[in-house]
Amino acid sequence: MIVEYPGNIFFTPVCHSTGRPEQCVIGYGMTRGAGAIWISLPFIDAADQVAENG
Repeated sequence: MIVEYPGNIFFTPVCHSTGRPEQCVIGYGMTRGAGAIWISLPFIDAADQVAENG
C-alpha cells in the first residue's frame, strides 16, 4: 500500500505542485498501476477544507 500526500504549492520551469490530492502521481509512477494499492490523501485545515499550502 502506498499512501501519498500532495506537496505545498510551488511552481518552477520543470516541476510544479498545486497542493491538491488529485495531482498526486508519484505512487502511480512507482507502481505503474499494478501490484499495489495507492491512495492520495489531502491535508485538511481546521475548516475541513483542502489545505493546498501548509
